[in-house]
Amino acid sequence: VFDEVHSFDARLFSALLGFLREFDVPVLCMTASLPPSRLEQLKECGLEIFPPDPASFPDLFEKASASRYTIRRCTREYAAEEAIRALGRGEKILWVVNTVKRCQTLAAELSSMVPEARIICYHSRFRLRDRQERHKELITAFREDGPMIAITTQVCEMSLDLSAALLVSEFAPLTSLIQRMGRCNRKLELEKFGQVLLYPPEKELPYSKDEMANVEAFINDLDGKTASQADLQQLLEKFSPETQEMEKLLPFLADEGFAFSAGDSIRDIDGYSVPAILECDTGNYWSLRKKAQPVDGLILPAPLKSTEKGKGLPPYLRIAKSDYSEKLGLPC
Repeated sequence: VFDEVHSFDARLFSALLGFLREFDVPVLCMTASLPPSRLEQLKECGLEIFPPDPASFPDLFEKASASRYTIRRCTREYAAEEAIRALGRGEKILWVVNTVKRCQTLAAELSSMVPEARIICYHSRFRLRDRQERHKELITAFREDGPMIAITTQVCEMSLDLSAALLVSEFAPLTSLIQRMGRCNRKLELEKFGQVLLYPPEKELPYSKDEMANVEAFINDLDGKTASQADLQQLLEKFSPETQEMEKLLPFLADEGFAFSAGDSIRDIDGYSVPAILECDTGNYWSLRKKAQPVDGLILPAPLKSTEKGKGLPPYLRIAKSDYSEKLGLPC
């Protein structure tokens, strides 16, 4: 089973295609949205679209066709004002940005503007055990009564079953935007439509120009309109570039089944991010190792520039020197 196929970057998607071509095994690829060009590539590898006719599943078809939210293009300043107003109305807000640094900065800013508000910062740069706690806290907060705001990065696009009355997001690739919007009025329980506010980020990074192609046209087409998930899928098909992606080198195939290129990632991740443990956790790390207990909960992804080699540590693991907050994570 390959889940969230929409989130695969070029290298990882190429690896998926290589796997499908080389291995004759049952495969299920799952996603809520996928550009037509990638859909065709998967079909060429032997996969079938399911369901072939969405109307054959009336319940799913009805939910996908129901108008769920109004969408507006705005500025970051307007989005902050609207988020504060939504908190005053007792609503739940999900705000998604594209980098951890902006996530942490925004969480700190909103905390100073509305110190009484329940604000949760959630991203990838936490120790595993703290990230698990933030995940539980986030899910619980959306299930309980009362206003709250979650400031997150792309991690909200996967494995988060929550429903916000207001979604605020920086511009992002089309499939990412659709995934984020899927967290607004998710259960169709609001008396009125959910509200989606979209604004341009300070920088396109971590996305490339190709990934951001047609994003403005997509958003401009939706600006001021009410939309359903089916509407978004139609626009995805309209604005997705019709290009065949370049195949990447796949060591697990090129090396005849022996993946000697252990240093090469199968995914185009940030090369400056490495697995690390906090300097303050080194004593705990060695204590757990001595007792033959798991150390996974201490590990976090850290910028390479803020780490150093640790004496006796495995080659893949480094020491993170930056200050750390259980609520905000590791500074970037």
